[in-house]
Amino acid sequence: MLAINKDQIKKILIDELGYSKASAETFLEDFPPIHDKLSGAVNHWLEDRTVEDLNLYGLTIKEMMKTHGYNFILTIKILNRLLDEDLTEERRQRLAEDLKKPFPRW
Repeated sequence: MLAINKDQIKKILIDELGYSKASAETFLEDFPPIHDKLSGAVNHWLEDRTVEDLNLYGLTIKEMMKTHGYNFILTIKILNRLLDEDLTEERRQRLAEDLKKPFPRW
């Protein structure tokens, strides 16, 4: 598991992604350690903002970013949830299927 450097991510959220300081702090408040399957992609992105695409349960980082309009960090947080050992396989598959569908934008 990779424990992210919250100060580094907070700076990126604010300086590069336009978050307010309060929003960035709230977003990172309960950010879990990153599963090993995602840690390489996260480290690569932190170096030069290159998105290394991975396929987890039929979902890829780039597809989620495009389909849902998520930034990289939010996408990782969501994909990390799919790897949570406390999820049953049935719940994991259902969550993956739900994430494949675009959300309506109002």
